[in-house]
Amino acid sequence: MVAHLALTLIGLMIVFRIVFGKYAKWAIFTIVVLMILLNDVSLFFVSNSYYQVQSLNTFIAQVSQYKPEIFEGNALVLMLLLALTSQLIFIFSFFKQIILKQNYAKI
Repeated sequence: MVAHLALTLIGLMIVFRIVFGKYAKWAIFTIVVLMILLNDVSLFFVSNSYYQVQSLNTFIAQVSQYKPEIFEGNALVLMLLLALTSQLIFIFSFFKQIILKQNYAKI
């Protein structure tokens, strides 16, 4: 799956450079951010089909029953926060590398 998304992104980078010219890096940044956001939305949607996600306490209790040795209470919240934090760090570093620097890699 990751390889398919990478190949799609490389193809879109080439098309964006032809179509958008100097604004291609903004289009690439938008596509990458949308991939991350849609991944999170799909994870929420799948979780919603298995668990009740309206309340964090209910969600933690239901997930903890599935694999109690891995997903227990605060450890689950910590894993979710670490995942979201790492995604935000990646987005900000990607923004810094692609948008703020004028010389990004050419394919």
